[in-house]
Amino acid sequence: MDDKLERLLKSIDINTLDRAGLERLAGIRAERWKLNRDGAIHLYEPQSYLDPISGKELYQEAFHRSLKKCRWVFGGNRSGKTEIAIGAEPVWWAIGEHPFREVPDPCRGWIVSLDFNTSFQDAEKTFFKYLPKSRLSNYDKVRHTAYIKTKKGNISEVTFKSCDQGQDKFQGPSLDFIAYNEEPTAAIRQECSFRLLDRRGCEWCAETPTLGMSWTFD
Repeated sequence: MDDKLERLLKSIDINTLDRAGLERLAGIRAERWKLNRDGAIHLYEPQSYLDPISGKELYQEAFHRSLKKCRWVFGGNRSGKTEIAIGAEPVWWAIGEHPFREVPDPCRGWIVSLDFNTSFQDAEKTFFKYLPKSRLSNYDKVRHTAYIKTKKGNISEVTFKSCDQGQDKFQGPSLDFIAYNEEPTAAIRQECSFRLLDRRGCEWCAETPTLGMSWTFD
């Protein structure tokens, strides 16, 4: 969400506006409402701040700007990690319009959750919240795959998978990206990494580290 513009709109004293000003304000709010209904990505603005100790840029914008092949974002519940890693980032890849990097158009990716209960309740809900409805060409409920129209008129594929399907279900296609909704098992992550080799794809994860010193710290 474009928080800066929202704060600006809320700061306006409508009692100081003439009729033309009121009509323009109403038009801006109507357009924002229309865009948000189509997909939250239209109004998404990644937040950022500077670490007072290291002086480094942290969190949302830094995550999106990073060109590393492997990115992990750690945070507690409701910290916004799922919004950036399962919502905004894969949607930018799928529609072929990433503001901070070149992405393949079309692309093929997976969003991996621990189980299908989590996938439906969290990952799919978040992804489709951000995906513009006008870009969704089709959704295959059997394959759990979304077919998405890109900027160039191609069709990207995003498939939702779960770790409880078993390692064998993670064999197969070459992929451009894999987004993990929480930490997968080491075996499944290794299998997923093979899917990224041919296309030199990227992987990232939104994780609440509840398992202590797991394989992600190696």
